[in-house]
Amino acid sequence: MAGLIVLAGNTAGTLLGNAVAQAALRATGKAQPGLARAVRLALAGAAAILAVNQLGIDTKVIDLVLAGVVFSCAASIALLAGLGGRQLAAGVAAGRYVRHVVKAGDLISFADSFGAVTGKVVRVHAATVELASKLPGVMLHVPHARLLAATLSVTRAPST
Repeated sequence: MAGLIVLAGNTAGTLLGNAVAQAALRATGKAQPGLARAVRLALAGAAAILAVNQLGIDTKVIDLVLAGVVFSCAASIALLAGLGGRQLAAGVAAGRYVRHVVKAGDLISFADSFGAVTGKVVRVHAATVELASKLPGVMLHVPHARLLAATLSVTRAPST
């Protein structure tokens, strides 16, 4: 029975690994062989643990080590997403306020530690304000958080 479990786990791992690889290729446009290999190895490992358990060998130590590895990976991903997304979330929140203050056609000027900037607002994007600078053909994308951190001067465009 243990041999059948290992065989079924290996087969299921190969099938599911190929399915995940195809889904990742369609989603990202790039081959993800590491992802397919990880799925294949995870299912083969789970089948091996079940087979060893079927043989009557105690697997509590293996279960604890595996739980520790899974928990540490999940905690790492959660911390990366939480801490890495903090700056982006701050920019999007700043954008909600900036959209009420700055409109397309306005002339804005501000100064901060990076220098003074003056330009006409072309468009307010999700994370930036697009400015037409004094140089012909040069567009600046200023992050919303940078606008909120500086003293901002807004000259309204005449209503038409």
